[in-house]
Amino acid sequence: MPGPVGAISWNTLTGNECYRLALSPGGPEAWISLNQTRNTVEEITTATTTGAVTLNQTNMAVIFTAALTGGITLNLPPTPPDGQTVVAINGTVAAFTQTITATATDGATVVNATAVNLGAGASANWVYNATANTWYKVR
Repeated sequence: MPGPVGAISWNTLTGNECYRLALSPGGPEAWISLNQTRNTVEEITTATTTGAVTLNQTNMAVIFTAALTGGITLNLPPTPPDGQTVVAINGTVAAFTQTITATATDGATVVNATAVNLGAGASANWVYNATANTWYKVR
């Protein structure tokens, strides 16, 4: 068993730390990340101005830091867990006049895939429903 790691506080954790979760003593176990238990997300920032941005299962927020010059295809994470949320954020001081279109990469359906004209600091969110195998735009 590893030794102590020193003082730990919530603001020194990265969210990538993992620990074992057991349903009962001697029962099945699973590894989960600290992000899953403290309701935080791993965000990425991008200066991409046109083309595609692809998210993996740990990327739940993408912040666009440059004005868009063309449309963006936002490739949603494959095989997401039920309830996963993805947010696209305009991280600039000006409104986007280009579109961001969410696209499933694993056969899922996307309802209301396009986000048009995001204002400065505005965002668009999609939530995955496993039963329907569908991403829904919620704002």
